[in-house]
Amino acid sequence: MAHINDEGEIRYYVDGLPENVVARIEQAAAREQQKSLFSAAYKVGDRVYLDGKPFEITRVDDWNVELMDRSVQNPQPRLERKDSFMRLVQQNERSSFTDAYRAYNEIKSANPDSLVLYQMGDFFEAYGADAQTVSEALELNLASRSIGGNQRTQMCGFPANRLETYVNMLLDRGFDVAVSSLENGERSTRNIVSTNKEDPVQSQPVGRIDYLHTDGTVRESVEYTSPYQFEKDIKEENYYGVPFTVVFYKDKDGNTIPQDFISSLDPQPKGVEIIDSPYLANDRAAENTLPPDERFFVIETDDGYAIWDDLTEAIYIDDEGVSEEFKSEWQANDYLEQVKKSVSELDTAKALIDEYCREEFERDEGADYTDLSNVELAYTTTEDDKHEIQARVNLVDYRLETLVDGKVVRSEQFSSLEDMIERSLQSLSFNDLVYLSDEEIEIAEQNSVEQPEQKAAEPFTPAFSQ
Repeated sequence: MAHINDEGEIRYYVDGLPENVVARIEQAAAREQQKSLFSAAYKVGDRVYLDGKPFEITRVDDWNVELMDRSVQNPQPRLERKDSFMRLVQQNERSSFTDAYRAYNEIKSANPDSLVLYQMGDFFEAYGADAQTVSEALELNLASRSIGGNQRTQMCGFPANRLETYVNMLLDRGFDVAVSSLENGERSTRNIVSTNKEDPVQSQPVGRIDYLHTDGTVRESVEYTSPYQFEKDIKEENYYGVPFTVVFYKDKDGNTIPQDFISSLDPQPKGVEIIDSPYLANDRAAENTLPPDERFFVIETDDGYAIWDDLTEAIYIDDEGVSEEFKSEWQANDYLEQVKKSVSELDTAKALIDEYCREEFERDEGADYTDLSNVELAYTTTEDDKHEIQARVNLVDYRLETLVDGKVVRSEQFSSLEDMIERSLQSLSFNDLVYLSDEEIEIAEQNSVEQPEQKAAEPFTPAFSQ
């Protein structure tokens, strides 16, 4: 009667079919078309957003899609028919970031030679190639956002209260900047041309003036990237008797701009303070000085809610390089607790490993966490010096391993980082890590006989040997 190809197209071989038969054929064709559209756009492992929550596609058959809610720790599978799945995804995309991204691109088209900074709630963001440039110029984290159709774009952003400072830094570096901001619900764009194109300057914030109310509280803060302008304005405001305090920023080496002119001021400012520059986000992140309860909190964005990371001074990015956003505040708060728990556990694991390193090897520094899946714990040799023994911990997959001549002879798998902390990291012992049973020694001997030509893994640093 009829043939339906893989794209859902119908070829009828018989004319005058009953209406109910034609209806069933068209329904079958619609299902084939839906399957074709699905297979072209989605596959197992893809992440999509439904009801503002991230879901991973874990299984696909001819009719259904199995999904796992990645915003919870122990998700239950969610099964959707393909036509229902496609409709839900499209609804989510229409109500998400797509419209804002389209508006951003229109502004970019009108200002092709400028870096476009687009206000989204309490943040300014750049996308695509501009995000890459802003990230590199200002040393900010580079993230990504969904733009619909299972596509993502690079994104870099910062709080709106730092707009003036960051714009000045971009101008100093020779970039023209187009700022698209919101005032009373109305969007306007202003283009600022750099005067430093021929002689760019790698400026950094050097300090700020905090203007005070009569009760001593701060009413306004103005930051400076120009030491000359900073000193000039301090002297001028002091001359006119404006109440203010001065804050000098220390750079990554602990230095500030010259401060000797302060002592000549009469009267003296209400206060002078020297602090680490709040713009040294990467250094602060490396030091990991903030506890999770102070480091993370929920913020409101144009699309809903997200988690702010006060160390990196950006929306939180997970281990997969993805920043999540949620339609409801309660969803964001649930995710916030997961983030705090995960980061807290990792901090605890590192602290326990560092304590072990300091006690066992009598040194000031802890372990090297450059690769969290391969953190070195111990190195030695067998009594006859024939075999090298190494121990390492995998903080990503929750595994503790002992290796002989580069081959794993003992591996202990844990269900979670919390499980690893409770059962192993709290009681790390060098002797236990490098201990080999007779059976394990026999395995090592067999490996060396079977593969004598194989080069052993690079030995651990001597700092991990006794």
